[in-house]
Amino acid sequence: MMMQTAIAFENWQSMPFFSWYTDSGFSGEDLVSDLLGFYKAIIPENYWPKLRAVSKEAALRRWDYYGPTGNYKNRGFRPLLSPTRKIKQHLTILIKLTYQTS
Repeated sequence: MMMQTAIAFENWQSMPFFSWYTDSGFSGEDLVSDLLGFYKAIIPENYWPKLRAVSKEAALRRWDYYGPTGNYKNRGFRPLLSPTRKIKQHLTILIKLTYQTS
């Protein structure tokens, strides 16, 4: 029920009445954040150690590199990950090597 409600709300936020002002509908973190809030209300515990949050400086570097989370729409309840540039470079190399050897 919670997931259906969250999706309905995000659909509502994506409608022209709101989207002319904000790109919030299905923003990269929306549904994952809703799910975390739901579990925190139903099963109260400290979830922070499980999140592996980065520092404010690291988060701002990712923001500067990838842009606002509203640029990345997420219609699922799985997080969109924003790796550091260094990790992204390594992944790009691995992908290229994989396709070259195939």
